[in-house]
This record gives sequence, C-alpha cells and structure tokens, in this order.
Amino acid sequence: MGTVEGWPYPVTGSPGRGALFAAAATALLAALVLLVAPLYSSGRTLIDANGPGIAWVIAVPLILALLPLGVPARARFAATWAAATMLLLMCFFSSAGIFFLPAAILLVVAAYGFRAQPDL
Repeated sequence: MGTVEGWPYPVTGSPGRGALFAAAATALLAALVLLVAPLYSSGRTLIDANGPGIAWVIAVPLILALLPLGVPARARFAATWAAATMLLLMCFFSSAGIFFLPAAILLVVAAYGFRAQPDL
C-alpha cells in the first residue's frame, strides 16, 4: 500500500477491514445482550419469554454482519454493501433492530473503506 506522509511504517490492509471486524464484534455483542439480558419488566429474557427458537431470529443480523468476512476480497465491497443495506432495513423494521444499528453503521463505514482501495 505504501507509506503515509510522516509515518515511517508501511500501511497494510484496507481501511474497511478494521470496521468490518468491529461490525462483527458489535453484532455479536448485541445478539448476546438480546439473548441473555432481562428485557421485560418481569425480569424475563427473550429466551424465557419466547423460547429457544428466538435465537434463530437473533442470529439473522449476526450472520449478515459476519457475511462479508467470508467472501473473497474481490466480492467484499459488494457483499459489505449488501449486508449493510439488509441490516439497516432490519434496524428500521424490526423491534430489536435498534440493538444492531451500530453494527450496520460500521458496515457502511467498512464499505466506504473498501471503495477507497482501487485494487479490491
């Protein structure tokens, strides 16, 4: 990638890669909070109130945030935008989506970072 002006160390990787890992970590944290935190006034968790099947519903945004990590570098820009768009739609149309909004924003940041790389 070269060197940055005034920075003696070579810059490696792409700018979106760190945001991509941060989005995955944020989505994982949101999923864990949703599954184990007492969200109801009675002190019940989502699993207590809705059964263990709710974990599959909570896994969908988590899978969307992890999806760009598993695709080749050539397709990562498109996969990141697709995942960000779908996760943003889930944030706006799902009651639990607000918990995944930081991950969606980080996916948009990652997509912009991948766009800045001409060799991807």
